[in-house]
Amino acid sequence: MHALAPTAVSRHPRAGLSLLEVLVACGILAVGLASVSALLPAASARLGQATQQDRGGVLAANARAECVNCGLVAADIFSSGTRACVFGELRGMPATGVTGSATNRLAQRTGTSTFQLADDPAFRWGAMLIPASGTAAAGLPATLSIAVFRKAPTISGTIRLNGGTSSPRFQLTSGTALRDEATRLQFLPACSHAVALTNPPRWVRVTSSWTMPGPITSGSENPALRRSFVVIDPNPLTSGTILNVIGFDGLLRLDQYPVTLD
Repeated sequence: MHALAPTAVSRHPRAGLSLLEVLVACGILAVGLASVSALLPAASARLGQATQQDRGGVLAANARAECVNCGLVAADIFSSGTRACVFGELRGMPATGVTGSATNRLAQRTGTSTFQLADDPAFRWGAMLIPASGTAAAGLPATLSIAVFRKAPTISGTIRLNGGTSSPRFQLTSGTALRDEATRLQFLPACSHAVALTNPPRWVRVTSSWTMPGPITSGSENPALRRSFVVIDPNPLTSGTILNVIGFDGLLRLDQYPVTLD
């Protein structure tokens, strides 16, 4: 018997790529490189923020140690147990309901403090010491709050908020509506902190902040009737409808430490 001859001829693989395949590959590569390059500015900004937060954390820890070493976590620096004692970059706060009259011991113990980061003077800090029970006495608990700023802070005057105890949403009521919007953007932006002038005062977090446009009249907005709102967490009101707060420009972070008064 004779073997059957093959009926098909094997083909050699094609060498190289067609022009269409090269163009498609170049298009995919261009899209990928453009996507990566678009992420670089955001990554750089995030890296800068992370660096600032890291340096702010170091400064907060150093500031806490300095407060302890300088004898600032002590009952004898208070003039009243129902008022917070502030020092550092918070000393410019309005005094009503916040600090009481300064004591000689407080002035002596803060006289040599620089309230700056030694290797970067742009970062500054301030502190607030609040008795937990409303009584400043040795052995009693208190809260030491360290506020870190990217620069020498601008401190607002007293900002009047209209709200109530049943909701964390408050409306800015001081000044004109346009001024309220500017105040909100400078001192009460979202994800920031403010001092509520309760008795004693306390730090609160601004979780969200926005401005509602005024009504449309004759095809244009009435800017004088804009309304600005903030959401406070936690709501510190136990009665009434008015909350007075103090805001800060350039606040980087806030760390709060439980301490025991000496």
